[in-house]
Amino acid sequence: MILVFALLGAAMGSFAALVAERLLRGQGFVTGGSACRACGTALAVRDLVPLLSYPLLRGRCRHCGARIPPVLWHAEIAGALIGAAAAWSAPDPLRALALAGWMWALLALALADLRSMRLPDP
Repeated sequence: MILVFALLGAAMGSFAALVAERLLRGQGFVTGGSACRACGTALAVRDLVPLLSYPLLRGRCRHCGARIPPVLWHAEIAGALIGAAAAWSAPDPLRALALAGWMWALLALALADLRSMRLPDP
């Protein structure tokens, strides 16, 4: 169960980074595919495999060679760690999913706040 949650977490970490970026730009995050920020080329499925595509592409766009921000890969790692920690600590899969979902949402908020500093401090 821990491995499944870690793999799901890598995908959710990638999604959290996408949500944070698109919310800051005022774009929707439910529709629209992923594209290179520099050349605008739509990314293929092979370019979106969490934790693998960034090192395989050496942090560059396959089409134009533009640099991919490392924060996207870091978010995937954080998401995987969150998923694994939730599966390890929760007594059943439903509670683990609820815990992980809450922490993935916090990850998206943290990523957005690191870039914009819009969330209020206590």
